[in-house]
Amino acid sequence: MKTAVVTGGASGLGLEFAKLLARDAYDLLLLDVNGPELGNARNMLVQEYSVNVETIEEDLSRPGIIPSVYERLKNRKIDILIHNAGIGLRGFFTNTSWEREEAMIHLHVVTPTYLTKLIVKDMIHRGSGRILLISSLGGLAHSPLITVYCATKSYLLAFGIALASELKGTGVTLTCACPGNIRTRFQERTAAYSGTKLLKFGFFTSEPDMVALRAYRAMMSGKTFLVPGLKNKFLAGLCRVLPLTTVASIMKSILRRSIPDSTERIGPEPGI
Repeated sequence: MKTAVVTGGASGLGLEFAKLLARDAYDLLLLDVNGPELGNARNMLVQEYSVNVETIEEDLSRPGIIPSVYERLKNRKIDILIHNAGIGLRGFFTNTSWEREEAMIHLHVVTPTYLTKLIVKDMIHRGSGRILLISSLGGLAHSPLITVYCATKSYLLAFGIALASELKGTGVTLTCACPGNIRTRFQERTAAYSGTKLLKFGFFTSEPDMVALRAYRAMMSGKTFLVPGLKNKFLAGLCRVLPLTTVASIMKSILRRSIPDSTERIGPEPGI
């Protein structure tokens, strides 16, 4: 039986990936920090697609968590690994929460790197397997006011492209997808946590099912890099053509509108 692992699989883009995998008769292992949403996702997938779905409720941003997670996966034949889990934070770097940023670095950098390192060895030994990393247009834009988010997504992109090249000829493929703004609760959760206004990107907002479908097809075809959708390809092209400092200035002017005027550039206590 084919088995796929999806992190952040309880809702949003992760759940859309789970639906596509279930449609193709993959048994699923869904990892997410939200237990109730995991339960709802499991019930829906089992009922609609008649596949086996196991859930692991775990905070993948917690330091040192990966060895215990891998203990629950290591005896499985994992055919597909999708790294989708992510969190956001907005504000001046001097005023944002280090605790949130540290969790983001663990979730976006340490978790996918370490878990991939453990699982890809089994894939190479079998001579088959597919890995999908969800980076972001932010990984190309290097945007102020979401500084650490963009830095971690840039890492994912660099890591993914390099590892994909290493894996050529092994039977294992790695795909790195860089979507733009998606109509999920990610932006709402980011704004709520950051204490910022919710920005609406309108025309440049994509539907999660279409983003997931394009990324899924790219993964299944063994494509290394993908920017889903023509609108996002246009933005990615600008990020490549314009000077980095110009892109940063444009993004700063856009995101600055979401920061309350009362917010100081430097917080009262460093690290708070």
